[in-house]
Amino acid sequence: MYEETGATKISVTPICVYKISTYGLLCYCEIEEMEYLPTEYEIEKIMLCDTLPALDELTFPVSSKVYFNTVINKINKS
Repeated sequence: MYEETGATKISVTPICVYKISTYGLLCYCEIEEMEYLPTEYEIEKIMLCDTLPALDELTFPVSSKVYFNTVINKINKS
């Protein structure tokens, strides 16, 4: 998480296992502490927001919609 967000302390909730070309674990993470990333990291920018980003702004909009909905449904059931 640090490399992608700068998060140094997080709370992780596993949501489900998924498979595209390989298996992965979809998790919901709450960031509790962050640090600035070194300038040589490849990440373009870190966005902090109160709402989900528009799907057309994301690299993988179709799969992102599925992931977002899966997480939202799981969290709402908790």
